[in-house]
Amino acid sequence: MKKNLFSIIILFTLVFSNTFSQEMNKIGVHLELEYSTEITKKGDNVGGFSFFVTPSYKIGENATVGIGTGAKLFKSLELINDVGSIEYRDKKLVSIPLYVNTTYKFKVNKTTPFVECKLGYSFLNRDYSWKSSRLFPEHQGVVDVQSNLKGGFFFSPSMGVLLPTNNRQYFSVSLAYCLERFSGKAKFIQVDKVVKSSASHHLAALRVGYIF
Repeated sequence: MKKNLFSIIILFTLVFSNTFSQEMNKIGVHLELEYSTEITKKGDNVGGFSFFVTPSYKIGENATVGIGTGAKLFKSLELINDVGSIEYRDKKLVSIPLYVNTTYKFKVNKTTPFVECKLGYSFLNRDYSWKSSRLFPEHQGVVDVQSNLKGGFFFSPSMGVLLPTNNRQYFSVSLAYCLERFSGKAKFIQVDKVVKSSASHHLAALRVGYIF
């Protein structure tokens, strides 16, 4: 999976790099690879590898705005059994962010510092089921549970530097903060009860990219 994502990014770079150079016209694309990890230790660590594709439009000399998307690969801890003993499993998941992106570049000689912000929604829809005999002691027997995990609000400011190449394009290196929210819902069939939950995750990330 990771090799396929990397191949797609390389293909985009080779095919479109000359066409979309931001020094030659107002339309550009920023490709980024990211690795993130949780800042806090509460709950799941939903950090992992991500990539972003952000087409953008140049405003003036230093600013760009655009709409981007990508994919994030991470693991989530799922409860799979609560009968007799509690059992969990690590499940590999993929979320799809869709965001508005703004970038501002500060002019320097050989390197260009920049700040950037991504604001949007991360799409995820995961259904799974498990059983419990502990949560409702008043109920005789096992309770079947249908759970659902969804994505939510996505916010990620970053700051870094751009390194120019010979063909007026840039490599980028940046540090980012990410706020991601997920929501969950569990339906307990035999007792006819629904429980909703939500969680906010705070992550630190390192990104490397290419702008053309």
